Amino acid sequence: MGKVSVCLLTYNRAEWLPQTVETILAQSLRDFELVISDNCSSDETEHLCHELETRDGRIRYYRNNTNLGMTGNYQAALERTIGEHVAYLHDDDLYHPDLLTKWADALDRYPSAAFVFNATEKIDFENQHVRYWFHHYPPLIQPGTILLDEMLTRWGSPVRGTVMVRRRCVDTAGPFDSKRFPNIGDVDMWMRLAGQFDVAYLREPLIRSRVRERGHFAESWLVMEEQYQLHRLNIRRRYENEPYLMQEALEKLDRRRVLHWCRQLMGWARRGQFERVVEGISAFRRSSSKTLQVVGNLIAPFATRLQGDAS
Repeated sequence: MGKVSVCLLTYNRAEWLPQTVETILAQSLRDFELVISDNCSSDETEHLCHELETRDGRIRYYRNNTNLGMTGNYQAALERTIGEHVAYLHDDDLYHPDLLTKWADALDRYPSAAFVFNATEKIDFENQHVRYWFHHYPPLIQPGTILLDEMLTRWGSPVRGTVMVRRRCVDTAGPFDSKRFPNIGDVDMWMRLAGQFDVAYLREPLIRSRVRERGHFAESWLVMEEQYQLHRLNIRRRYENEPYLMQEALEKLDRRRVLHWCRQLMGWARRGQFERVVEGISAFRRSSSKTLQVVGNLIAPFATRLQGDAS
């Protein structure tokens, strides 16, 4: 094998997997290994992947004995690869034939970059165009802390889970943190890497990224709390030697959290998603924010009524 390993992370996406794998095997860069890391799917994924293995010698299929969470699957897949450059791909996206070539070329062109990511095209479940996601970044974000600082002041990460990383940089940063961030530990990794290295960016929509299914785990209150804790930890890392800036950033983070959570609660209430509103009230009351606790306690009497409406 060459210097490129591809990690295809999958869980219960047998419906989309064949089309996704087809776009990977059709890459203009031919010399790579494709490691399919199945996070203990309950659908036809295992049977399908064994069939795919017989079709192409580059494919190796692994099934986790238990579900390791999204972050745990990132780490498990990494440990199953041998390449110098490791690409992470998702099981329902579609990939441009030159994606791996352009990613690898970018890391070769910019040896100081820990990883490369790119613009994306959002598509629906019928593969129809929804919108493009472009960013203002130069081909080399130098230093990477420019990207990190932007990530620390917004909730949605400009870096999706689909990137190509340089293995030695991940070795320096340490493993994916599946204990503290079981659902979005990939974002923690990109933050840690950006804090230590430069980052490469391609302003080309080389990935057709499918919209999320209704009820996707990323929309849960649990993940929102994880997101807050992730930002809090990385702010502390970023300003470890600047206590005044650290305190200022943490205070801004807490204010953004209150606004974000209240907007989410109102949005779900307007859409009639009362079960999520009830979950949100509980999350408010459990939170470390005094403001959110007060808000949660004030609206808690409505929880029973909302729960009845939802049923």
